[in-house]
Amino acid sequence: MTLVALGRTDHFEIEYDDSLELAEGRLAANGLLETCEGDYTLMSSWFDGAEPAARPISIKLIGEASSKPLTQLIELAPGPAATSPRVRYLFVMEVSKLFMLSHERGWLSPLGAGPGSSLSPFLGAMALAAHGLGSPDADLQRANDWMGSERADYVNFSDDSPEAVGCGVLFLYYLLVQHGFTVNQIVAAGAPDLGGVYRNLTGDLVDPFVVFKSLLETRYPGATAIPDGHPDNPWPIGHLAGDVLAERTQPITPWAQGITSI
Repeated sequence: MTLVALGRTDHFEIEYDDSLELAEGRLAANGLLETCEGDYTLMSSWFDGAEPAARPISIKLIGEASSKPLTQLIELAPGPAATSPRVRYLFVMEVSKLFMLSHERGWLSPLGAGPGSSLSPFLGAMALAAHGLGSPDADLQRANDWMGSERADYVNFSDDSPEAVGCGVLFLYYLLVQHGFTVNQIVAAGAPDLGGVYRNLTGDLVDPFVVFKSLLETRYPGATAIPDGHPDNPWPIGHLAGDVLAERTQPITPWAQGITSI
């Protein structure tokens, strides 16, 4: 693998792996060079002006993903379909973790643990929507990892397993769509678990996982998967009959209204 230096912006230094098909790799890297500063501004607005301390942040488009600690060096492995929206999603997903650390609201620890493992793909999707680029590719959506499992409680307990991330992404869309909170409000309400995020947003001390799970199971019982399209966001779903939370929720608004545009 040989990294080809492409360019530098105010906050980023971008390289790509020459093992990627030349035209595809360079095209994806050039697209990222053109959009990275705009997405940095968008992320900064979500995190109330907080910014990662060190610059430049090194972005490397590579052929295969590798495991590494959370640092200012970010590797993106878009796979064979290195389209601009896919690369942009991965970029926001990874760089947003650095914003979480500087924001210091509990989303992530320096080791990457915490509900930020779900917030990062959620914000990647929010960036695509803010730019009219649709939803993430099907293989990047996380909800059905949890829907097809035992549907354990990852709202009150943080984990970085695929099931936990899927549950968390579903819960963040639940806050956005079912409850009508904005992306900025959700980010500002950071806590060590998503149950804490819910309580920070609502002041409600009940267990939010119970109603969240019950609503999903009325429409997708057992191990039923959410159909293709945008499985990470099946909301809104009607409230359960007699649900005492029905009167406590904010009015349901279209989910795109919860997105801050640049």
